Amino acid sequence: MCFRDLACSPSKVSTVYYGIDQQPYKSVSAQRVQQLHQQWAIDEGTYLIGTVARLVPQKSLHTLLKGFQLYLQKTSVQTKLVIVGQGSLEAELKQQATALGIEQFVVWAGYHEDIPAVMTSLDLFALTSVYEGFGLVLLEAMAAQKPVVASEVSAIPEVVKNGISGVLVPPQQPDQLAEVFAFFEHVEKRDLFGKNGRQTVQQNFTLSAMIAKTQQAYEQAIAYSKHKQQL
Repeated sequence: MCFRDLACSPSKVSTVYYGIDQQPYKSVSAQRVQQLHQQWAIDEGTYLIGTVARLVPQKSLHTLLKGFQLYLQKTSVQTKLVIVGQGSLEAELKQQATALGIEQFVVWAGYHEDIPAVMTSLDLFALTSVYEGFGLVLLEAMAAQKPVVASEVSAIPEVVKNGISGVLVPPQQPDQLAEVFAFFEHVEKRDLFGKNGRQTVQQNFTLSAMIAKTQQAYEQAIAYSKHKQQL
């Protein structure tokens, strides 16, 4: 958080992180994952990179597609990219995928409500935004025990611990994105970072923690107001 933008001292600011219910991400059945893979025409053993995002400029999905193309040029691993979401740039992005020669490796999954199942079905989650308010979708991926590659912007470094639960890259740098895709080809690395991500959610981004810290912030504000009235 940039306290300069708030024009006040950090001591006067309380940060309450969003919390999520992790249980839905722990209870997705193997059958449900298989259903999605069949729907997306994903063969067994395919390394599946995915994102869940609105197809709008903020998400910089042009960077994701270019990074994926660069990765495909130097790998022999069977790989596909799943893009879950809708938005105004859909036609433009599909044209880019065709121009890059990767259209057969990209799945346009459209809108999905069952995000726990979507996240569980992926091997690696990618978020290439140029800015984010918070990045709730990152918590969803981490709760599903998936490693993350994301832009090092806004609040994302507070959510994803670089080198622990994921890898952060500068925004709009497809070459670095391709390197991270290659890094996570190894199942052992995905398992390690995924476990770290779920642990981070359990420690810092639970519903109970959000409720407790919100209550604490209100209690501090009330106490301060009463103190000011007594002066």
